[in-house]
Amino acid sequence: MITKEKLEIYRKYKGYYDGFYIQNKDKEDIISLFDNNDDWYKIDNIISNLFIVNKGLASKDFKELVKNEIKIMTNNSDELKELLITIAKEF
Repeated sequence: MITKEKLEIYRKYKGYYDGFYIQNKDKEDIISLFDNNDDWYKIDNIISNLFIVNKGLASKDFKELVKNEIKIMTNNSDELKELLITIAKEF
């Protein structure tokens, strides 16, 4: 599940997982948020997909796929959807 905390961490490190890991390797509570799951990569993927959509390079079907993926990843939370869209625009 994608949470606000995970999105804020992803945003802080601008999607750079290695930087996140290196700076937090001694902080088990922070590392464990992303350890043993692929949430970082799910966030990375949806940000990349939103970039494609925002640049007008996506088909109608792809846009719908991204929209549905965001709903599932955020458990249909408007706050998380907006945060994802904001992060995608920052990159």
